[in-house]
Amino acid sequence: MSRSVSAAYIIAGVVFIIALVALALYSENRGELAGTRTAILLPDRSSDFIIANSLPKARQDEARSLYESAQRLADGHALEAARANRWNHYLQWAAFFLSSLIVVLAGYYGRTSSDETAEGLIKGLQAASLPPEPSKPRFGRFASVVGMIAALSAVSNGAATRLQASAVQSRQAEQVVSDAVVKTSKVTAQPTSEADVDAALEELRRVIRDNPL
Repeated sequence: MSRSVSAAYIIAGVVFIIALVALALYSENRGELAGTRTAILLPDRSSDFIIANSLPKARQDEARSLYESAQRLADGHALEAARANRWNHYLQWAAFFLSSLIVVLAGYYGRTSSDETAEGLIKGLQAASLPPEPSKPRFGRFASVVGMIAALSAVSNGAATRLQASAVQSRQAEQVVSDAVVKTSKVTAQPTSEADVDAALEELRRVIRDNPL
């Protein structure tokens, strides 16, 4: 009886694990990761920055160099956010899988120990002898396995939380840099004075400096 129950728990656990993996793959292709994958296709920022031909060539080159630096920085933050979102998704599934595995193991170990004890008592009564000492449940081994799995689940949850926060921070930095480019472009497209252009470029330079990768 105990062997059939043990086999049933093992089969149920394997089926459950396969179902979790299939659900995670389906979610990756159709669900939450769909937005993450499109985020890796970086937006075209070429129209965000306009430089008037009336500016001196040295000033145009300076503005263009700053724009290219800002563009690379914004693209880098977008890529960092996409990667963080993807790994956050993977780690959340890993934590869910490990937590579910604890439930399967709890049922397997608990049920097997009880069945073995009951089987021993029945055999002892049938042989008209004193009931045998109940075998000690394998709680020591079970506790070690569950403790290790629980630790991995906690680490996965903690890492997923950190990655989620990192993705939000990267998206915010990308937005700040993009907004600064657009704001500077309004000045360089229709410059009213060289002082205004200098101030706008200096502000863009500050934003680049304050939002590194």
